[in-house]
Amino acid sequence: TTAASPPAAAAAAAGKAKVKLRRSVVDKVKELNEGPGLPKPIRLGAVASQLSLLPEADALAILDIALKELDPGDPSSDPTAWIQQKASEKAAADGISAATDAPAKAEGGTTSAEADDAKATDSAAAPAAAAAEAPKKVKLKRKLVDRIKELNADGGLAAQLRLGTVAGPLAALEESFALSLLDSLAEEATVVPDPNAWLCAAARREKAWAAKADEEWKVWEEWEAERAGELAKLLDEDVLERVKRVNRSEVLVAPLKLAAVAGPLALLEPEVALSVLGELEEQAAEVEQPSGWVIGMACRRAGKVMSRVDQLNRFKPGKMDLLGRIVASRVRGPLGAIAESAALRVLGRLEEKAAEVEDPTSWVIAAAEQELNSSPLALQLKQLSEGNCLAKPVHQPGRVLDMLAQVDEKEAKWILGSLKRSGKKIRNP
Repeated sequence: TTAASPPAAAAAAAGKAKVKLRRSVVDKVKELNEGPGLPKPIRLGAVASQLSLLPEADALAILDIALKELDPGDPSSDPTAWIQQKASEKAAADGISAATDAPAKAEGGTTSAEADDAKATDSAAAPAAAAAEAPKKVKLKRKLVDRIKELNADGGLAAQLRLGTVAGPLAALEESFALSLLDSLAEEATVVPDPNAWLCAAARREKAWAAKADEEWKVWEEWEAERAGELAKLLDEDVLERVKRVNRSEVLVAPLKLAAVAGPLALLEPEVALSVLGELEEQAAEVEQPSGWVIGMACRRAGKVMSRVDQLNRFKPGKMDLLGRIVASRVRGPLGAIAESAALRVLGRLEEKAAEVEDPTSWVIAAAEQELNSSPLALQLKQLSEGNCLAKPVHQPGRVLDMLAQVDEKEAKWILGSLKRSGKKIRNP
């Protein structure tokens, strides 16, 4: 292509007239757009013409006032239009004319912002303008927004809470902590001259304290995990996280000791272990020894067989220990599929052979499989529970099999056959 003619080039240059805007003003717009204080971002290209007419201090002052005056909770508020109007009014009041300045192109135009020292080029200003129009939204939970509106409506505060001012600090906290700060503000309203400043300062202090506490908890949890050793690795991940969360809630008189509770909790199915920890939280005020309470409750829920597994895994002075740990999650199913008495016999034989069995877990699984295959009733009950013909699986099949063993085998088979025929009509198999 040929180069544009001088008149054409001049016309193009006129159409792209630059608006000189101080770097501090561009940075201020970017800062406001990145914060939570405005209902929508300021369009830099749309306000550049008006702000460029004013001295730097006046332009920055208008931007500061916009943050204070505009309610971020009001979607009808338009920061761009507000700034245009205020800047134009200020320019008119000071006798500043825009006649000699080419208007900036808003919404996709070529307006640029340059520092007074001419070090800011068009290529540097364009990314700044783009960044200024990409705000980071801060979302407050509905309960917090409603509580702020309630406090403002009550009229007891020295000044209305500005959602845009307090949203960022509050959003950085857990909802319960943020609500408690709002409640504290309501209680101290008569002695707080600036509710917004008080709330922001209190929220930042709370955040700093929470960060410090979090680091302390992490150090303590790492130490606990080291003490627990392989026990911690045997716990289901969700259960381990729940133990940490219960401890961090500080509702207990003493934190749970991972080395003490990991073994008993690992005896249980994860959902059962989680329910035990849930009950502990509910009864926290009445439990004097949380770790002991969890151990006892877990062993009761686990039943005789799995409690015996826990006993075999423990160190016993004067007795031969197992050569390896019995992994509860791997033996729970095989031992649970046979009669409780048969499962206890399997574990008894393992204890007698403690010095000979290199892999206790695999040994228990194999021995339980042999017991299962030698018991027609156990096989029949296992098929019933694993099939889709019952409303829910049979609870504690080991105990059920011991009860069935007390009657004639023919009658026991008839009972299981009747259960299968009734199918899902029976709510509690």
